[in-house]
Amino acid sequence: MAKNEPNENHPTTREIPSPFLFLDATFHLLVDQITDYAIFLLTPTGEVATWNSGAQRIKGYKPQEIIGKHFRNFYGPEAQAAGIPEEALKIAATTGRFEDEGWRFRSDGSRFWANVIITAIRDKQGRLLGFGKVTRDLTERKRAEDALSAVNRSLIEAHEEERAWLARELHDDVSQRVALVAMNLETLRQDLPPSKGQTIRRIEEAKKQICELASDIQALSRRLHSSKLELQGLTGAARGLCSELSDQHNVKITLHSHDIPKELPQAVALCLFRVLQEALQNAMKHSGVRQFQVSLKGGLNEIQLTVHDAGAGFDLEKAISGPGLGLTSMRERLKLVNGQLSIDSQPLSGTTIRARVPLSSDIASGGKFE
Repeated sequence: MAKNEPNENHPTTREIPSPFLFLDATFHLLVDQITDYAIFLLTPTGEVATWNSGAQRIKGYKPQEIIGKHFRNFYGPEAQAAGIPEEALKIAATTGRFEDEGWRFRSDGSRFWANVIITAIRDKQGRLLGFGKVTRDLTERKRAEDALSAVNRSLIEAHEEERAWLARELHDDVSQRVALVAMNLETLRQDLPPSKGQTIRRIEEAKKQICELASDIQALSRRLHSSKLELQGLTGAARGLCSELSDQHNVKITLHSHDIPKELPQAVALCLFRVLQEALQNAMKHSGVRQFQVSLKGGLNEIQLTVHDAGAGFDLEKAISGPGLGLTSMRERLKLVNGQLSIDSQPLSGTTIRARVPLSSDIASGGKFE
């Protein structure tokens, strides 16, 4: 090959924008044999200065098709219009590092799920020379996660159907039979003469226990399947849940709610209601305190649920890896509505659980709020 003849796999040094001229030989010597990662050098403004053979394999471009062009070409039209590539560089330049996951595009228009890390490159004086960008193709992992999510969705839907069936059985059958026992006890008490005072008192005590059992069965039925969620919406159901738990467990639960759309998708409302249930149950069981704060807030195209206590806190890593399924259940539910769960907890420093669920713009701006 002649000295100045372009290599078909790599650009010549004349094609590599400054300040990466001195890095090119070292770059390819170190990373060109790495084919599982797409590794780039970008100029300070985001143009592709050079890349390794892994980038060419994953992206599908030939060097002459991309060298010198902005890396925004790897993003979809919506992300480009929103300025996401430029924002990624801005974050990397400010903080030193940017990382995210999402869909990227190959030269033939096909998509792949990528993990992207962008790192700022500076000289000894701190001047920005450009950026290093590493991309991993995680499409197979994404497909496995999507398949698992589909299974989880089916399991959660089956679980909800079973809960609804049990709630109906408790409300329509068991509660009625218990009420009938209470009525029979009352009839028996009335038929006894006053001289049977001890027996009467024992019947009255039994009737009281039966009535308490009936109340517990009704509460269990509501926890399994809240009719208020369908009739009164998320805010009404959440308020009813907080009031019921406060009465049952002698605790104080303060609920603040504003700008929640009245007509939410059923999946969103049910998801947030179940997350609230689980979060409050965990807090009452483990926090060691008797006061809890709940916030339901409608934001720009999303709903935020926050549950806070000032109690014992916990080690998040141990809780996730432990036998309990509460946190896992909340996360899996939120995944089904594209939501996110964040937990801020430290031993002896309290716990804050936040759930965020996106809404379509027509729902968020509908003007009907609870």
